[in-house]
Amino acid sequence: MAVIEAEARAWVRRLAMGRPTTDDAQAFLHWRSQSPAHVLAWAEASREWRDVAQVAQVFRARQASRAEVV
Repeated sequence: MAVIEAEARAWVRRLAMGRPTTDDAQAFLHWRSQSPAHVLAWAEASREWRDVAQVAQVFRARQASRAEVV
């Protein structure tokens, strides 16, 4: 995995899982504005995060359905 892609994934986790501050937001915007590659890496990492969230939602729903049957 390239450095920029790894950084983008780290930003997604940091912003989605933590409690981002104003400083975090400014640092992220600075990071993303460094190049078109940063913008593309962010878009891809964000898409991946949404995809994982959708899979997790389906998994939780199936687990809940199974628990109701038992």
